[in-house]
Amino acid sequence: MSKLLEAVSKDYLQMLLNGEVENKFDYDTYIHVIAKSHARRQHEAWCKNMFKRGYVYGEQEDDENQTSNLLVDFNDLPDNYKQSKIDNAKAVLEVFMHCGYAIGGIQVDWEQEENLISSIAESIHTKWVLNKLRAGYVYSETINENPENGPLTHRNMIPFKVLLVYYPEDAEKYMQTAKSVIGQMLEKEEYYLVKFAG
Repeated sequence: MSKLLEAVSKDYLQMLLNGEVENKFDYDTYIHVIAKSHARRQHEAWCKNMFKRGYVYGEQEDDENQTSNLLVDFNDLPDNYKQSKIDNAKAVLEVFMHCGYAIGGIQVDWEQEENLISSIAESIHTKWVLNKLRAGYVYSETINENPENGPLTHRNMIPFKVLLVYYPEDAEKYMQTAKSVIGQMLEKEEYYLVKFAG
């Protein structure tokens, strides 16, 4: 198993380094508009929940006195906080787009839900691997995240389909994240997915 995984991992990591991973994230204006809308709705839902719990606006965050300086209109939020919410929404949108879906007003055929969950999980995993690769990680069956102990290594530096076979418990974490992403973006926010043609 070790030699097979090492061979697969080397090819896979080289493919990522060469930029051979398909990138569909070239719709900056579209992504920004939808991401801002999503971030605004998330903030409104958060405010509503905080008011129900008895919180009111205050000059600072204070759980004891149930006050928050974030209980304001989305446009009045501090710029860095507002931007972080938009960036988080963009990251979710990019995962959907990488899997061939856009956010729109036509509901997707949910017979394909399992395929979508798997595609999103794979996309999340690929992004994770790219980040680890940029940080200097290589594949190994053992995990080392301390550079003082030698090269940075992780067993998940392999394609998602291979991960499903050899480390299903690790793959399941990505599947659960994908289900959560779908729930956050669609069920709570009343958005729908549209499959790209072709």
